[in-house]
Parts: sequence; structure tokens; C-alpha cells
Amino acid sequence: PLGTLGPLGPMSGTSDRYGPTPWTSASRSFPPTRRSEQSSWPARPRRTFDSFVALGACAAVTTTLELGTGICLVAQRDPIHTAKEVASVDALSGGRFLFGIGYGWNEEEMAQHGTAYGERRAILRENILAMKELWTNDVASFDGEHVAIEPSWSSPKPVQTPHPPVILGGGAGPLTAADIAEFCDGWMPIGGRHAVDKFSEVVAACERIGRDPATIHLGVFGAPPDEAKLTDLAGKGVKRAVFELPQGPRDEVLAAMEQMAPLVETMRAAGLLSRTADVPETPPTREPMMMHAWKRHRCSSPPSTTRACAGRSRSFSTSCGTSVVAPGIGRLGPER
Repeated sequence: PLGTLGPLGPMSGTSDRYGPTPWTSASRSFPPTRRSEQSSWPARPRRTFDSFVALGACAAVTTTLELGTGICLVAQRDPIHTAKEVASVDALSGGRFLFGIGYGWNEEEMAQHGTAYGERRAILRENILAMKELWTNDVASFDGEHVAIEPSWSSPKPVQTPHPPVILGGGAGPLTAADIAEFCDGWMPIGGRHAVDKFSEVVAACERIGRDPATIHLGVFGAPPDEAKLTDLAGKGVKRAVFELPQGPRDEVLAAMEQMAPLVETMRAAGLLSRTADVPETPPTREPMMMHAWKRHRCSSPPSTTRACAGRSRSFSTSCGTSVVAPGIGRLGPER
């Protein structure tokens, strides 16, 4: 809800009551007219802050909240600049950043950012691979079809090693599943639009490259705030659920969060959620789930020379929400 909450004050007890992760969602530069036949436009413009700036503000007034983008349209961004933003938020927060990413769907928007719609998957892949090089090497380089970086220094480095978790959204068809298996740490489809049963595609993709599917974290974006449905999702292996929040003034957003608080307590009482201190040293016999709520509305100093291929300026704004973590999955605890 940071897109409309205004200046942030102390957030004492936030994760305990509502959940531990603000997620920023991609609301960027929407052209007011359409030339293609795709999903309908939002009823009103997305009025949101820049995702990384908003999460940096959250990091300054919290200590245990995890901070996530849900999602960052990586194909529309410069990889060197984005790598520094991710690393900066992770460093300033003490290692609390979750990097949720997506391919994007809006052709007009992509055109404004200089991104060819048909190449968005390949560009996202190379951008992420290039960012990983910048995060993990003192002198990093990358040579791809869409991204080229000559040997360069980039700092700060992320606190999390080797880097913050990369979590991809979208339906798990063969291409998406292959990307998840190759360079992601989690999959978070949109609830009601993409079935979590498609996780079998991710499992198969992991097995084809010799990766353990258990290293992929399964979540649901836009999950139903319903106890029975959430319990069913947990039984299917879902470990993170993100709820939608309204776009509106501070009181409206906080009231919506307050309505979700009893559900958080109910799920915790059922053993599906816990505080950080409750996380066992050994994994529980039943994989529990993390719950979130999000607001849907949608670099370097080189030793020689650095260039990011395609020569385009790519940026956008986003909004956000909150989340809740389960035993053995993430951090949950008294929050200031």
C-alpha cells in the first residue's frame, strides 16, 4: 500500500499483525490508448511510488520485514542500474530483499521502454544472468545477444548470498518453467489465473537440467483470503500467499489490512504461520505457507568501459502490499 499511504512512520507490530513482507507490484507508465487486443485497461491510472525507493523507505523504519517486488518488469529495465538497486535495498535492509520478477504483457508499454514484445523473455533471461554476475563477482562481465557488459566493478554487493531470491511470476508453460529451473529460486503464479498444479512443469524442467525441484519456492500471487482455500493451497505445496489490497487513501488501505489480521491469527493458530522465534531448526513434517498482501495496480565503475546493449532508457513505477511467513519458510517476528 505504499503507493498511497504517504510518508512512513514507525511500523511497530506490522509483521506480527499483518505479515512480514511488503510486495511492490508493477504499475508503470500506462499509455492511455490501446493499439493491441489484450487484457483490458485498469479502471483508473496506477498512482504508485517507485518500487525500490518505497522499499528503501520501508527498510529504514523496520527491522525484520522482508521486502519484495511483485513484480519488477526486468525486460523493461537496464540490468546494471537494476542490479545496483536490488543490491542497495538488500544491503540497507540487512539482507531482507526478495526479487519478484515478470516478463510483462503490455505491448504499448514495452514499446515506450524500447523493449520488443517478442523478445521480452530472452531479454529478461539475459538481464537476470547479467545481474547475477554483477552481484557475485568483484569484476563482472557478460556477453549475450541483448546484454553486453565489459569487465566492470559494481557495488554494493547484496547481503544475501549468493544474491536475493529471484521469484518469477506467470503461468508455468514450457518456456517459463525452463527459465524458473535455470535462474530462479521461486515461482509465484497469479491465483485464479494460473493453476499451481502446473508446478509439475517446473519439476520436469528442473529434472532435465539436474536441479533439485525442492530448491524452487512455490507461492501464489493474488491468493484468496479464505482459510479453507489457503489450507488447501498449503496442502498442494504453496509456501507463500500474496493478498490484494485496495488502491486508496491511508485509512482505506489500513482498514483492509486490519480486516485480514484475524485470518493471520487463525492461520497461525492452525500451525501454518509462526514468528521468527517459532521457526524450528529442523524442517516441519508438513510444509507450511507464507501469506502476504499486495496492492495491485499496476551502476557500475568499470576498470575499462561498461555498456548495456540496446541503448534504451527503461524505468517504471510500482505499488505494494504486505505478507505473512510460515514456519521454516521465512522471517516473522515483532516488527518496529
